[in-house]
Amino acid sequence: MAVVVATSIIALAPLIISGVRGESLPEGLVNITDKSVAGLLTLLGTIGGLLFRQSRADEQRVDNTTAAFEAIKTAQASTPGDSGTIRDGDSVTMEKQA
Repeated sequence: MAVVVATSIIALAPLIISGVRGESLPEGLVNITDKSVAGLLTLLGTIGGLLFRQSRADEQRVDNTTAAFEAIKTAQASTPGDSGTIRDGDSVTMEKQA
């Protein structure tokens, strides 16, 4: 992270110095600075994404959700009699009501 910040400062240094002095920069140097900053911000975003990737808490949430869906499936399968649930192989007829 410190490397990205330091490199960003170095990439922006010509713009900052010329701004303080009131001078204009050559167009080529401005383009290089823009590309450098864009590349470094992309790198910084990638590093941030890696730092905040899936944690153990997220894995626990996935496990809990999976267990909840399994419980729902079990409850649906054990419903006695005709529960009105459409199952594989059932035929369905629809009538238009006025």
